Amino acid sequence: MKMKHLFNKKDTDKLTLYVIEKGSVTFLINGSSCLFVAPCVICLNNHEKVQLAYSHLLLAKSIRFNPSFLNINMSIEGINSNNYYELVLQ
Repeated sequence: MKMKHLFNKKDTDKLTLYVIEKGSVTFLINGSSCLFVAPCVICLNNHEKVQLAYSHLLLAKSIRFNPSFLNINMSIEGINSNNYYELVLQ
């Protein structure tokens, strides 16, 4: 899958991890240029506006998941509200 296509999907209830295995990539995240060099992992929420600006010898994968996969009490609404009390209950 080409890296450009990783940014076209918008799931409002999902988070996305980008695993940069090799090479380097420059993203525009909410208008700011960000350089990432492998190996690294990038976690973005559903509100981030991400554009691929440049890549060099890039090998990357994306993992899109519902936050409740990590913790049954975790949701996008809870993350966005900054109210984490319910997360510690489990």
